[in-house]
This record gives sequence, structure tokens and C-alpha cells, in this order.
Amino acid sequence: MANFICKVMTPQGQVTTLKLEEEDKISCIKRLKANGMNPISVEQYFEPIKGKKVKATASVHSNSRKKIKLSSRIRINEKITLEDIKKFTQDFLVLKNSDFNNKQIIATIINNCNKDSFIKILYEIQKNIKNGGYIYEVMEKHTKVFPAIYINYVKSGELTNSIEDALVHAIKYLEEEEELDNKINMVLLPNIVMFFAIIIMLIVAMVIGIPIVHDMFMQKNTIVEVPKITKVLYKISKFISNFWIVFVLAIIIVIILFRRWIKSKDGKLKFDKFKYTNVIMGKLVYLLDFSRVLRSIYINMKNGLRLQDAIEISKNSVNNAYLISQIENSISNVFMSKYWVEPFEKDKVINPIILAVLKKSKNEKEMIGSMEKALEYLNVEIDEQMTRVLKLLPEISNVIVGLALILFTIVIVLPCIQVYLGGYLFI
Repeated sequence: MANFICKVMTPQGQVTTLKLEEEDKISCIKRLKANGMNPISVEQYFEPIKGKKVKATASVHSNSRKKIKLSSRIRINEKITLEDIKKFTQDFLVLKNSDFNNKQIIATIINNCNKDSFIKILYEIQKNIKNGGYIYEVMEKHTKVFPAIYINYVKSGELTNSIEDALVHAIKYLEEEEELDNKINMVLLPNIVMFFAIIIMLIVAMVIGIPIVHDMFMQKNTIVEVPKITKVLYKISKFISNFWIVFVLAIIIVIILFRRWIKSKDGKLKFDKFKYTNVIMGKLVYLLDFSRVLRSIYINMKNGLRLQDAIEISKNSVNNAYLISQIENSISNVFMSKYWVEPFEKDKVINPIILAVLKKSKNEKEMIGSMEKALEYLNVEIDEQMTRVLKLLPEISNVIVGLALILFTIVIVLPCIQVYLGGYLFI
């Protein structure tokens, strides 16, 4: 008997995954069909499936209306990645270009999807389409899955009946986001790991290393005195050891208060502004968010929306309260016949050339062309900032490592050598 993993559609229209034991694949398919199942895929199972699973029992309806219970393993919901969304978008575009309607497209994609968490969302979309709704309406309920600007593309495409063009831009956006994430992670993750490793090393040195060095000085009958910095850090170490629970509680309280503060209107506005004004990554983050907004406005206007409507919809492409306030001021400027880019000038982050290009246009057609040129120039600016940040982060890490090593040498290594040499090291 062999084990098979079977992805099937039940008589009720639900997709699930079952594990069966049969002599061969044909027998497995026959058994499924005899019980009213529609096989989607049947694969032989040789080793445990990677990932967390849970045992379950699936009720299968046979032709004689009897219920037969099959032993199955239904996979727990897996995280939906940008790659999954990209594949969904590509499949949707291919089927749309082949003259399938949205209902048929979603049904086909459901049959080819292998993630239960994504299938659940696709069923919501399918249901909403049947009720005369839009795809983007379901996506807006799952903002943790679908990026805001991606939803904006889909929304713009559906509202202006140009979904194919919108999906092309959405795929390009996902590819750019994926490439950007890879670039940042290649440098950011090693530096984060190094930073936490240094923190752990310093904590171990404070709690274990310094008391050992201090006790070594006290036990040796030599003329060598305990260095002042070692005495100070020893007292701090003992204080932390004796009252560690107070420090832990204090840290927890600070985190809770900070989280409450950033959830308040004033706190979120100030914290979001800090994301744009910090020296290390502030300018890069601002340019990336502004690029998303500008690209969204460009697509919306290209699809026939007025400037104020395009800006209003594009407000949903970012989640930064400070930038959203600037966008709202921009909308007000449009109604007052002022330049819509004026609110973005005061921070002096965006290159004046880009702002001049955006101001030059006199009508909507010229605006679209100006935005296209501005986006090209903005991409160059982002690449330059990205290069700067990727170069700066390792340098900061090296400085931190250097300071940690100097501190470790002064506090632990040199005193140990002093004791070993009997105080003759600096004589």
C-alpha cells in the first residue's frame, strides 16, 4: 500500500487536502470519485510533508449517501507571501487576456492554489463577484496580505474598466518590491544579527565577566589595585543582578507606554515623521513612500481619473500619518487652484528638479507625462540613497563592534593581564 496526498473539491464546493492509502494512483482516484470527490491533484507521499500539520477527519459523501470517514492531514494556514500574490496576479492576467470573465478566473485559480489561507480569501472574492461586487473590496479587508498600493492598482483598474493595464503595473510593482526587500535584507539582517550579538556579549560580560575579574583582583595578594572603570561597572553589574526584575518590569512598562503613545493621533504623527527625518534611513523611506504615492496618482490619472480623485485614492497606498497629512493638504491645494506638490516641498527631501517637473504641466495630459519623467528621476534618487544606506549600515556596525571590543579589552582583558604580570604591564 502506498500513501497519497490528494487535493480535492468536495460535493459542497470546498477544496481540501486528504491523505489516502491505496495500491496505486488509479485506485486512489477511483475511490475519491466513488465518494463524490473531484480530484484536483494526486501525488504519492514518500516522506513527511514539511511544515506544521494537524490531524483531521474529512466526511466524504458516497453515491449511496453514506458517510465514509477518511484519515486526512489538513495543512494549517501558511503565510501568504509577495511571491504568492505575484503568481495570482500573473495567472489572473493570462486568463483575462484569454477572454475569461472574473468569476471563471477566480474559480480556475482556486483549483490551482495550494495554500488554504489564500484559498479562503479567493472564495471571499468569488462570493463578492457573484453578489455584483469588486475584487478590490475583498482585498481591502486583508491589508496584511495585499500591499496598499497593489490594492490601489486593482481598484483603479476595476473602476476604470482597465484591469489588464492595472495588473501589468501591479506585477511590475511586486517585482520592484521583491527586489528592494532582497537588497535591504542582504545588508540589514546581518547587521541586526551582529548588533544583537554584541548586546548579548555585553550583557554576559557585565553579569559574568566583570564579577569574575573583580573577585580575581580581591583574591590575589598583590599590589595591583582594581581599575576604577572595573569598580564602577562591577557596582552596576551587582545592582542589575540584585534588581533585575525591576529592570525587566521597567522595560516592559516603557514598551507598553511607547506603544500606547504611537497609537495616539499626536504620537503616531510624530513617530511617523521621525521615520522620515532620522539620519540613517529617513530620506530613503520618504522617497520610497512618495514614489508609491506618485506612481499611484500616475496610474489613476492614466486610467482617466481627475487629479483630485487620483490623489484621494492614492492616499491609501501608504500608512504613514505624516505623509497622509501632506497628501490631504495636497488635495486642498488642488481645490484652491494651487500646485498640488507644494505640501511636499517644506521638508526639502525631494529633489527640486523633480518638483519643478511636476509643477511645469498645465493640463492633465501634460501632468501624466511630467509624472512619468518625475518617476524616472525619482528612481535614480532612490537608487543613490539605497547605495548610501547599504554602504553606511556596515560602517555603523563596524563602529559598534570596535567600541564593544575596546570596552571589553579595557574592562576585562587588560585587568586580567595586570593580575597575571603582577602590575608590571604599565610600569
